[in-house]
Amino acid sequence: MKSHTYLKGISVETRLVSAENTAVELHRLTDQEHIDMVALSAHGCSGNQQWPYGNLVNNFIMYGKTPLLIVQDLPGKQEPKPPEMKSRDLGER
Repeated sequence: MKSHTYLKGISVETRLVSAENTAVELHRLTDQEHIDMVALSAHGCSGNQQWPYGNLVNNFIMYGKTPLLIVQDLPGKQEPKPPEMKSRDLGER
């Protein structure tokens, strides 16, 4: 693995968590391990373009205690449409 000078002194760990309630387990892990920052994909596995964030990200925004790095996973051309525009588009079919 190549070492980058700008990463010296920064400790990064990755965890794979499997649980019935992912949000509860991730909140527990961040508290238990004293996590400094949580990185999340804006849409997770659903990829729903109607809302800017998925359920897990919304949960961390509302109830989390740690700083978040939220990565927007939609290409610029696929940005979410406002709900009123999406409704109008559906009516034209």
